[in-house]
Amino acid sequence: INDARAELHFPPRTGFVVDQAELLDASSRAMLTQKLMTLEAKTTNELIVVTVPSLQGASIEDFGYRLANYWRIGQPEKYNGVLLLVAPNEHKVRIEVGSGLERTLTNATASNIIEGSILPQFRVNDFPDGIARGIDAIIGVLSEAATPQKQQQAQRAPMSLAHPMKLKRFWAYEWAKFESGNPFFT
Repeated sequence: INDARAELHFPPRTGFVVDQAELLDASSRAMLTQKLMTLEAKTTNELIVVTVPSLQGASIEDFGYRLANYWRIGQPEKYNGVLLLVAPNEHKVRIEVGSGLERTLTNATASNIIEGSILPQFRVNDFPDGIARGIDAIIGVLSEAATPQKQQQAQRAPMSLAHPMKLKRFWAYEWAKFESGNPFFT
């Protein structure tokens, strides 16, 4: 067993928005919380935002996967949770998606959300707007999938039982600081 894995300390889950890195003001947290509560009420899907000051030496993939499982995001047997994880000091962002939503919020869709909605704002240090835009995009995908027509289509699609894990790993990205006026990551 890797000692670094055993020593991870997760923040307490205090709501739909857990801002340990202090990137959001009170009004931003309240606005996001309202959106996330509304999503859950309409779809039963649970979307959680967490910012952390440190990944504690773990990869963002490992930290996000383990945190989502530790918090038990989503409903039992539905595995319909989504975690948006932001680690600003390591310049990393990740979307973890429960296996019950992997056909709805695909790798390609998650990549597009991160690249098109979140990272442009993060690159100019506008974390609240990047998080809000990412959440809006995720909610849009999950809400569209909750329409009756989309639900019927999903029920007819074959289920994949190939992967035993409850969470499907999605895209992790690193964005860069601007050093000497040149972006490291474009």
